[in-house]
Amino acid sequence: MRCLNFYKRGVKAVKMDEISQGLHVSKRTVYEIFGDKEELLLAGMMRQLEENRSKLENFAKTQAKNVIDIISYVYKLQMERNGMVGVLFYEEVHKMPRVVKFFQENHAHEREESVRFFEAGVKEGLFRKDVDFNVVMDIGHVMMEEIMHHQLYRVHSMQEIYDNYILCLIRGFCTERGLEQLDRALKE
Repeated sequence: MRCLNFYKRGVKAVKMDEISQGLHVSKRTVYEIFGDKEELLLAGMMRQLEENRSKLENFAKTQAKNVIDIISYVYKLQMERNGMVGVLFYEEVHKMPRVVKFFQENHAHEREESVRFFEAGVKEGLFRKDVDFNVVMDIGHVMMEEIMHHQLYRVHSMQEIYDNYILCLIRGFCTERGLEQLDRALKE
C-alpha cells in the first residue's frame, strides 16, 4: 500500500472507489480489510516506514563509512518524501487520532535509536562530546510539534524548514571534522 496519492492530494481527496480500483478489488473488500481510510493510511505508512528502515539499514551496512554518510542519506530520503507531500496532508493527518498515536509511538522508538546513533558519532569523532543528545532529541521533538501545530509548512516549504532548522541543529553538534564531512556529503 503506497501513500503517494494521500501525500500529494490529501487524505479526504482520495476516494475509496479509486483506491479499490487501484488495488483491483471491490470497495467492500477494502473496507473489510482496512475498516476505514485512516486504517488504510496507517497500513501504508507502516509499510513505508519499514521499507525506509530497510533501505537505511542496507545503506548503513553496504555504503556508509560513518554517521555523517547516514545523516546525509536520511536527509536526502526525507527531502525526496517532503517534495511529494502537499499541505493538505499535513493539515488532515494531525486530526486523525490513530495516525497521531502512530507518530508518537514511532517517535519513542526512533528516539532511542537516535541517541545511540549520536553516541556512535561521538566515538567516531564527528559529533561533540559536550552535547547531551537526550536534550537535543527532546527539544527537536517539541520544535517539530510546534512547527506542525503552527502550520509553518504553509509559510515555508518543508525543504526550507529542514535546511534552516534541522541542518543548523545537526551542524551545531558536529565537530570540525564532522562539519567538513557533512558539507561534502550534502553536496554529493
